[in-house]
Amino acid sequence: MSVRSRRDKGGRSRGSESNGKLLGLMLIFGVSLIFAIAGWYYVTNKEDLSSDGCPKDRSKRAGVAVVLIDVSSAFSADQRQALKIFADKLVKILPKYTELKLYKISEAGLSENEKLLSVCSPGDPTDPAQVNIWTQNQKMAYLNWKNGFAGKIDKEISNISGSAGLQKSPILESIRSVSLLEFGADPAVVSKQKYLFIVSDFVQYSNLLDFFHSAPSFDSYKSSNQYPSTLARLSGVRVEMLLLENEPKIQTQNFRDFWLRYISENGGAARIQSLIQFDL
Repeated sequence: MSVRSRRDKGGRSRGSESNGKLLGLMLIFGVSLIFAIAGWYYVTNKEDLSSDGCPKDRSKRAGVAVVLIDVSSAFSADQRQALKIFADKLVKILPKYTELKLYKISEAGLSENEKLLSVCSPGDPTDPAQVNIWTQNQKMAYLNWKNGFAGKIDKEISNISGSAGLQKSPILESIRSVSLLEFGADPAVVSKQKYLFIVSDFVQYSNLLDFFHSAPSFDSYKSSNQYPSTLARLSGVRVEMLLLENEPKIQTQNFRDFWLRYISENGGAARIQSLIQFDL
């Protein structure tokens, strides 16, 4: 073999070695870049949540759904089962980061003290559009939904359905109070989706008004001195009235018209249906 041939072979060998090193460096750089981009994506897309599972940035919350439950009468076995079915359906239809708040009506009406639960929906763990596979573990997302959201609601609903009943039923006062607490001053809520689910027999019984004595027409109630004290803030609120059919002699069509008019006159979009036969 000539000297030139040996030199050419050595040159090709050193050139191949240099190309290999360059390719290796490019590969390392490419992998590092991918990890850097993935890390940036994780950090910038990871939700900053408070302890109730809601985004700390209130503008990122999808809306608010308030559940108001009247415990003035004890629940029958069928009603307890229907209430559980309602809760199961509700947690499945709420969009991700909808804030759900659960209240019960007490004899004194309703205040912040009657709020039993406040938690945000983490989103359907089976829906890729609601669970980010790059920043969330699918199994952990399901456990969070089951235990941290649906489980808490199911527990509180079960506790409420076992209530023994109350002496008074201030429904009008409670609707007004919850509307001011949840749909009132917070500007982050004004443009969001707003829902109010009321589970009740809607038989008002308080110092303000007594349906057992006489259920008035809405027009006569609106012209009374009592009406201004029950004005509610329901503009843009979808109101679902889930009726406990405990008093069929009182719960006539005129009775239903009273409640539909009350909600609509206060800005809400209302619907009445039986709790046992409801459809969300």
